[in-house]
Amino acid sequence: MKKWIFIFLGLMVLGVPGWLVFSRVRQSAQDARAAKVLPTDKTQLRDIEAAIDTTGLVQPIISTEVRSEISGRIDEIKVKNGDNVKKDQLLMELDKVALGAALTEAQRQFQAQQLRLDQSARDLERQRFCVTAVLRWQRIWTRRRPTSGSRKFNWRC
Repeated sequence: MKKWIFIFLGLMVLGVPGWLVFSRVRQSAQDARAAKVLPTDKTQLRDIEAAIDTTGLVQPIISTEVRSEISGRIDEIKVKNGDNVKKDQLLMELDKVALGAALTEAQRQFQAQQLRLDQSARDLERQRFCVTAVLRWQRIWTRRRPTSGSRKFNWRC
């Protein structure tokens, strides 16, 4: 009988706190799911029925960072802070000396790649000529091959 009392007390000591922890975790998970649901509505174009005059600071929800595709030293800024800008409007000018050096280097690299391309085209044409010549001589050789079979055709171009 004492043995059953100890088992019952042991289950109570372990079971009650476990059940309390489980119920709180489940409740917090339900609260988190409920907090994620936000009420929304579709926008409509209509007249404002009431207006309120007030002062304050308007802060945007989303802001945009303007970056240049290339880096360099700024020579002149064409707009002021807070100015309205339009698409494709010139905002600033970069230092032309540094950009000129970068352009010259890019042109040199382009010329080097163009020379490599020309060399590859010449190599390709030479290889085509060699393959055509080898195939032509192979056809001739197989027709006129001596019957002894001691001589072999040289495939090198």
